[in-house]
Parts: sequence; C-alpha cells; structure tokens
Amino acid sequence: MTDATSQNDALEALKAFNSAVTTKRLYPADAPQIPAAVEKAYLAVKYYLRMNGDLAFSIENDVCMLCGLPIQKQTLGKFNGADVFQHMKLLGLRYAVISPGIDRKTFKEILTFFVTSPQKIRKEGGGLFYAVQLGLSEVFPVTYSVVPTREDTEQEFVSFAASFADIPDEWITSLSGKPDETRPGREVSGIFHDPDRAARIMAAGIIRALQETRKKEMVDPAPAFERILENVNGLLNPAQQVDVAMKAAALLLQGVKGPILGVLFFQRFSGAFGETF
Repeated sequence: MTDATSQNDALEALKAFNSAVTTKRLYPADAPQIPAAVEKAYLAVKYYLRMNGDLAFSIENDVCMLCGLPIQKQTLGKFNGADVFQHMKLLGLRYAVISPGIDRKTFKEILTFFVTSPQKIRKEGGGLFYAVQLGLSEVFPVTYSVVPTREDTEQEFVSFAASFADIPDEWITSLSGKPDETRPGREVSGIFHDPDRAARIMAAGIIRALQETRKKEMVDPAPAFERILENVNGLLNPAQQVDVAMKAAALLLQGVKGPILGVLFFQRFSGAFGETF
C-alpha cells in the first residue's frame, strides 16, 4: 500500500468488513441487514484485492497495521475498526491476510471467525486451531511479509507457471491464434466442453503471454492475450463463458501477484468474453 488511493481503498475495505462483523453480531441470523452488509463488505474487499493485492491486518509491537502501515487509533475509532484488531489480540494472532481469488463462501467463513466470541474459540482449541476447522489456515499465517520482494514474486511466478507443464505447447500455441496450427486447434475445441480443463488451458496460455511480455521488460498489451480471449469466446457459449472465466481467474490469482499482476490488469479485456473475464 504505497499511495493515498491505495490507503483509502484499504480503509474503506476495513470499514466495510468491520461493519459486516458488527451487523452479524447485532442482528438475528435471518435479519435482512446481514446479507446487505456482507455483500457490501465483500465487494469493497474484492475491489481492494483486485487493485492492490493482499489485504493484510497485522499487529506489530502492539501497533495496529493495515497492509504494512500503522493506523492511528483516532482513525480506527471513527468506524470501530479496532474491533477486528482487538479480536486478533485476544486470540494471540498477529496476522490476518485476505488474498485475491477469495470467493463468497470463504469470505463468509472469515466473518464467522471474527463474529465468534474469543471464549468459544478458546474452548475449540484457540485461534489457529479454530481457523483450521473453518478451512482458514492460510488467512491466519504465523509469519507474513507484507511487501514481498521483486525476486520473491518473480520466483513464485516461475514456480506457478511450471505447475501448468501438463498443458501441451501446441494447445497453447493454437489458443493464442497462430494460423499454421489448425490441427491442435481442433483438439482444443474438443476438450473445451470441460470447464475445468478449459480454464487450465486458458490460464496456461495467459501465463505464457505474460512471460513473453515480461521478457521484453515492457508493460504493454500483449497481442497473444487478446487472441486468447477472442478464441475462447468462439469456443464457448455464454453460459460456459461465465463458468470458465471464474475458474481461470481463480487459477491465475493463485500465482500472479505483485508487478506481474499489474501487467495482467494492463491487458486489453476485449470482446464479450473479455468483459466477462
């Protein structure tokens, strides 16, 4: 979080998140105020994640930190933002990190964690154990670097790209629109009926396009990226497009971070599928 806009977005996300926690504590489970507050918080948090990466709450030497920067008590007091940090303190937790790619189900589980009383959580075995029970171990890490180095991000991306080694090169080449690769194109068309495989092939193609762009050390729209979106648009019907777009985005956000995520967001999301994606 390096500029005023990012800092304001982070504060807005914290404000909406804390409001959802407070609303869930105050109202009955079936009250209409709850889904409205949860959805508002989810959208605020997702906006921050999409623009900036991880939303991190941390406590350093008893100082409340938001994405690596200290927050004044006066600022927290304006919207009871200290509630989130107080909950962490009572449970002995130093970090709570919400990462890109989070879905509504996981987000609601995070809210459940912060709504549950510290007394009950202690009876369940403590903060970290309760987080594991909810499937939130990655949200409450024991250690966390708020600002990863460029080298760390690059190495993580290289490792992430290697996880798609099972996707044949000719499929990626075909999807990126090379005119002399017609036969692999038919093969790709034949397996695109499976949304999970389609998402992996598409993600692999986008990773390849990002790698080529990074080699040039320029942040420019990649023609291969646009061709992938155009070709995927022709391979899927509208209903399939939404499913594949969500799955591909979730895959990419697992390993595309930092400056590389910025390169991804700089691309042209053209066409009907681009708008969905």
